[in-house]
Amino acid sequence: MKLSHACLIVLVPAALLMGGCGSSENQTVTVTSTVTNSDTSTSHPASSSQCQGKDLRDSAFGRWMKLGEIPVNGGGAASFEVVENCYDPAQPLSYAIVQLAGEQSGQAVILLQHGDFVNDPAPVVVEKINGVTRSDDSHITVDFDGQEVNYSVEQGKVQASGQPKAKATLDLTGKDYRGPHHS
Repeated sequence: MKLSHACLIVLVPAALLMGGCGSSENQTVTVTSTVTNSDTSTSHPASSSQCQGKDLRDSAFGRWMKLGEIPVNGGGAASFEVVENCYDPAQPLSYAIVQLAGEQSGQAVILLQHGDFVNDPAPVVVEKINGVTRSDDSHITVDFDGQEVNYSVEQGKVQASGQPKAKATLDLTGKDYRGPHHS
């Protein structure tokens, strides 16, 4: 992470600062302010919006947040970290991006519809998610490592314009899940 510092030095006659408090001398006061900007470029995906998501533990995905791992279709589970949280229970379609570790390492987009996770279409694990663009409350486009997929809510159901090439798919229902740390 790079840090850059900019210093701003302001010279103001003391008579202005003190409102002429009985002194006729011109004194100079130096005010120094330091502004710190941090470069937030990391390997995490870029997003077209800087969203401040609500607490994912309050969504249906909260079960997996508490356990710290997500079931993978075909058996096993992967530990994960949330790298971008754009969950909003008031929106018909919101999302979070997770980074998976271990044998199924990669990234996945967890879609949420008014707080319920979307398991159809199943979340896919890809090497990298380059970004997510929101068109409106019911439409997002995900760039799965160069392959764009549009997701939209139509007649109350989430639809996808295609399916990216996946390393694995996640099973948010947990039908084959055997408990924490059983791979």
